[in-house]
Amino acid sequence: MKAVEQLKESNTKKIHSDDHKIGDILIQEGLITKYQLQKALDYQNKLKRYKPVGQILVDHGIITQKQLNFLLDRFDKRPRLGDILIQSGVITKEILDIALDYQKKTRLRLGEALVELDFISEEVMRQTLCTQLNIPYIDFGNIMIDESLAKLINKNYAQKHRIVPIAKIGQDITLAMDDPTNTELIEDLKRTTGFNINVVTSTRTAILDAFKKIYEENMLKDLDLGISAGHGLNYTNIKRFKVLPRIDEYSIGHVIVAKAIYVGFEKAVREMVELVKDF
Repeated sequence: MKAVEQLKESNTKKIHSDDHKIGDILIQEGLITKYQLQKALDYQNKLKRYKPVGQILVDHGIITQKQLNFLLDRFDKRPRLGDILIQSGVITKEILDIALDYQKKTRLRLGEALVELDFISEEVMRQTLCTQLNIPYIDFGNIMIDESLAKLINKNYAQKHRIVPIAKIGQDITLAMDDPTNTELIEDLKRTTGFNINVVTSTRTAILDAFKKIYEENMLKDLDLGISAGHGLNYTNIKRFKVLPRIDEYSIGHVIVAKAIYVGFEKAVREMVELVKDF
């Protein structure tokens, strides 16, 4: 146990040392003052979960995200995913070593290896990746997607690369990317669309669900097709369909007639109206 704590303490010191180095670079580049760095470090120490000092400076409006990303890439100072997970208390050094060994055998990315080994959830991995890359993690349940954005990026291209356009302001497009580390793809999108690209991410399932929403449902609209449900609906299972979006019509006449044989049309209709009134 003591050895584990020593390893964790050693890793923590390394990360804080990296934070100081990033701070020194920002000072040398004339982007912040020593006082601003110290205030950011003091704020960092009060946080329950680790956040890189550079991101704290961005959050407080001292530097821009673009300035931070440029310097992190220029000086190769991005914190490593495993270090952030240890610093955040999510995994131990021993778990990281197991995952790194598994990564070599499977050629998975470290985050994917940790998830496959069931050491962390995909959501935690993605959120930590966002900390590493200084990009937002989004919950699709809390945002409204402009479905007209599907016209900006070809469906087959979006499906192949698992990307979804979720917002557009002026010449800026925000994309949810399954692999936000794919800088080559981002540059290709800048060239082909002519827009600036802002990247966010979420879980793979959430991104694929968003893809279906704006591409496959839009396809039905373009073809002037609707969705109907029937042939098997009854007074019990119809309640489950309430949560399904974009069903245009329910074929319930047959089940009402069948029910009416036993209870009469008036009662059969009244009971069905009560079940579907909130649809």
